[in-house]
Amino acid sequence: MAKKRALVDAALSAGRLSDVFTQDLDETGATDKPEPASLAAEAPAANIFIEMGWLKEALDILEWVDVLKYLREKYNVKGSRVSELIPKMNQVQQLDFAAEVRRRIDTLEEVKEDAQE
Repeated sequence: MAKKRALVDAALSAGRLSDVFTQDLDETGATDKPEPASLAAEAPAANIFIEMGWLKEALDILEWVDVLKYLREKYNVKGSRVSELIPKMNQVQQLDFAAEVRRRIDTLEEVKEDAQE
């Protein structure tokens, strides 16, 4: 488990992604007490580690038309929507995908800055 935490920490640090991911509930020491109905409806699924609002916004900015093909081929997942594919990916795959999205956004921003100069 320590090895997994170290890998996740390295990926988050290297990709500047700590603001993009939700925390894994089994590692926070959360109790099994039932949540109020209003909180349970808002809570992220336990197997989604990417903040989906950020991802939607980032993909809209990128206008990445073949993102489904990328996800299917790279991570061997099946589905017809990004929101359907993400939960089928493990935590490391989700971290890797978020890092790729962040890299593409950084590249797009650099291109825009160069065009303004």
